Amino acid sequence: MTDSVLAGVQQIFREQLRDASIELRPDMQTGSLDRWDSFANVEILLACEERWGFRFKAAEIDGLRSVGDLVRAIEAKIA
Repeated sequence: MTDSVLAGVQQIFREQLRDASIELRPDMQTGSLDRWDSFANVEILLACEERWGFRFKAAEIDGLRSVGDLVRAIEAKIA
């Protein structure tokens, strides 16, 4: 897991959840943070797609259970 992708995801979380103090860990899951609900999750995924220039498939989204899963999925897309 690269620090640069994790840092980018963290920046997106901070922007989408409007909280500059967020510090992500790979094991964090939906609901681990205030305001990280299913709607915010969609916004986070869209922002990741825009930042790195790709689209997730529905099956890929279904497999994303944690921040670590998201970072690994992004790394696989941009590799």
